[in-house]
This record gives sequence, structure tokens and C-alpha cells, in this order.
Amino acid sequence: MLDRHEVALIVSEKFLANSEYVTSGRPSIVVPQNIEGYVPGLDRASQDAAIKKIRLECALIGQAFACFCICEEDLTIANMFCPRSLLLPYYPPSHQFDILLKIREMRLSRGNFNGPVLVLGSALNPPTMIGMSELLNHLESAGVPTDREIVIAGFGTESLDAAKFPRVRLMGAVSQQVLHDLMCQARCVLINHSATTGSLTRVADCLVAGVPVVANRFGLRGYTTARGVTSYRLIADGLQAAFHASLEMPDIPERPVFFEDQFISTVSRFFNSH
Repeated sequence: MLDRHEVALIVSEKFLANSEYVTSGRPSIVVPQNIEGYVPGLDRASQDAAIKKIRLECALIGQAFACFCICEEDLTIANMFCPRSLLLPYYPPSHQFDILLKIREMRLSRGNFNGPVLVLGSALNPPTMIGMSELLNHLESAGVPTDREIVIAGFGTESLDAAKFPRVRLMGAVSQQVLHDLMCQARCVLINHSATTGSLTRVADCLVAGVPVVANRFGLRGYTTARGVTSYRLIADGLQAAFHASLEMPDIPERPVFFEDQFISTVSRFFNSH
């Protein structure tokens, strides 16, 4: 969050945790990572509590000078409460972009894309944990081909139950260097995400890095037609594609310059007018 005394620009993974800046009456621009009240598994003590949380978040968005959303689905919700709701898709920052380009170059020079199927994400995030658990449950009947390996990496993934699957390797939290090494070696990244709001930043990262992405529709917001992306509805189809399909080298996604310029100009007008 950037705090300028009388006004605030709130950029947060936990928008409701910063709600006091909005409720204080100070003008604000909000950039929530997702519409938090609609994320399954986050503090859902009861249905009444969930409804109360959604109402609070929508009211806070409605009080903001502007709200910038990471995907069209979130924008649809925010538009109902904040007339100046705009899109701001994720794109890797310059230092990260350069690292991802090096991974792409290494993959191109190696030319062998028969490494492990990589599953990335924090199991502390309920939609990610739900999706990973669904994948493992499906593997009980589908199995993993003897010439393939699934590597699951991210915070909390070591707690998943994969004892039945000798060709599934749980790595837990990994360093950036280990993550980059995995991306260099991977056949593809497999994403199975449960229904939720927001958009996965790792999709754009993988495409820049030249790693094919196989994902269900909840994991592919904004990238369903991109080259190097395979979309599926049934987990069986996703596993089939990840293990056996001929996967294309992704194109580098175009930078969302229009939306970034729109964000900069809105923030500039906001601070100049308050």
C-alpha cells in the first residue's frame, strides 16, 4: 500500500484487511488481487458470515474513487458497486520478465520437453489446495504413466497426501532458483483450479518462460486462446493432455500497455485532485 497521508492507494492480497483506510472516509483507489468474499474456503464459519463478508467488501469497493481488477470476471462484480471500475491485467515486472526470458532461451536451446509435469501454487490458498487435491484423487483411478513424473511445488504442498503415487514428488516451498530450474526442465505446467475469483499470475509467467500450460477454465482467465495453452473441462482430459499431447511453445503474451497507461493516468488524476 502506498500511503499519502490524506489519500491512499491500496494494493492488497487481503483487501478486507485494509478496509479501515476506506471506511475512514479518506479517498482511495483499490487494487484487490481478487474479490475476496467470493473465494471458497476463506474464513467461512457459516453462510451468514460469508454473506456478511461479501456485503462488506462490495460496500468498500463502492466507496472507492476507482477499483482496478485483475480479470474481466472480477470487473463484472466490481462494476455493480464502483462506476469507475477498470481492468488491470497482470504482467511480469521487468526484473522478473528478464529472468523468464532466460528460462525461455534455455528451454529453446535444450529442445527436450519430456521433463516432469509441473504443478505450482500455494496449498495455503484454498482454491489451489482444492484443485491439487482433486488432481491427486483422480490419479487414484488414472495413475501416472511410467515414463512421466508429476512434481508439485509451493507453500504447504508437502502436506498433500501423495503416498500412493510413487511418481508424484512433493517439494513444498522452493527457492526462486529451484523454481526456475523446474521451469527449465518441465514438459508443461498443469493447473486445476477450483471456481473462484481472481486470475493466476503464474499463467503469464509460464507463457513468457516458454512453458506450455494445461489448465481448466478457472485457471486460464484471459489466456484461453493463447498459443501454447491447452484448456480442459474434465480432469481426465487435462491429465491426458499433460502426459501425452503434442504441446506448442507458447508465444510471449503482449504487454497490456493500454490498461497500464489507464491505471497510471487514473492514479495521477486522483492524487492531483485530492
